[in-house]
Formats: sequence, structure tokens, C-alpha cells
Amino acid sequence: MLDIIVKIREGHEHESNPYHLDRIILQAISAKELRTIFPDLRKDDLLGQPLSGVDWDVLDYLGWISPAGHKGFVVINLDDRLHGITLRRAINSFGKPKTQMCSWCHHVYRGRGTALFTSTVIGSQGRKSIGHQLCMNLDCSLRIRNLVSDPPTYLPETVDLHYKTARLSAAIRKFIHRLNAQNFPQII
Repeated sequence: MLDIIVKIREGHEHESNPYHLDRIILQAISAKELRTIFPDLRKDDLLGQPLSGVDWDVLDYLGWISPAGHKGFVVINLDDRLHGITLRRAINSFGKPKTQMCSWCHHVYRGRGTALFTSTVIGSQGRKSIGHQLCMNLDCSLRIRNLVSDPPTYLPETVDLHYKTARLSAAIRKFIHRLNAQNFPQII
């Protein structure tokens, strides 16, 4: 009887679940591809670790912070094309720490675990920016899989990993769509 209930539930979940999207799959990226996606990237802004040491199976996107700490970079595979986004990072270190939630992975922090990341909308001649509160280190893929715990979550989720990855994919797609992603640097 339990098997029948599970099968019925699985059949209905795909019909009514707004997060039922294919997971974003990120293949291994080479340094040459990073240079193609970010041609103006300075050498000191490159990813701090060698790309050969990255565990690609647990990443929905590749995100890193420049050593200076004021810029973030995201590489994501959408529609079989790699897209790159350069983000400006602003960390609120003033005032009393408050509970904050990442807009992409919904990880809840008790203190200062998020930062405001903004990017200019393509085609606005620099007049319009869109921003989100995101995990300070752009490590949402690792957080939804509970692979990092510093700082620990304030409100742990009991949602299945499939839903977390689908929700993350939907949030990233929406952010990129709002930024006019079809004009972002991309490679096939």
C-alpha cells in the first residue's frame, strides 16, 4: 500500500510543483574557457584554486570571490552554453547583525552570512542594477547539499535535495533573465 501512495504522490508532484525543472548541470571548465567567458578578468581575480581540484559533481554553478573581496564571479551552464556574470559585492558590517536568508538557496543565517550582490542590466548603459542577498562566498551549491557548515544554518530545511536544486536553478534562471542574459558573455 505504501508503494502505491509513493507512486501516486510522485506522479502528482511533477504536475503541480513549480520547481520541477531540470537541474543545471555544470561540466568541468578549463582555464581557457574562463578566459573566453571573462576576457577582461585580471589575473589576481582568477579562481583561487586550480580547476583540477574542483568537485564538479556537486556544483550547479561555479562561483568565487576575488581576493580583494569586492567582486564575485559566477559561471553557469544554461541551455548548453556557459554564461558568466560579474557581480559587485557589498558586505553590511555596520549595525546589529540580523537574521538573513540567501535569495538563491534559501539558507538562513543568524548573523552576517549574506552579502548584497549586484549586477548591471545589459542594455541599460549602466543605469539599472539588480541585486540579491546571496551567500557571502557564493557557495549555494555546497550549502544545499550540507557540504559546508560555517556559519551553521539557523533554520535547517527538511526538503529533499531534488527540490533544493530545482529551486536554486529556478532562482538563478530568474536572476539571469532579469539581467538580460542573452547578451552575457557565453561560449558553446
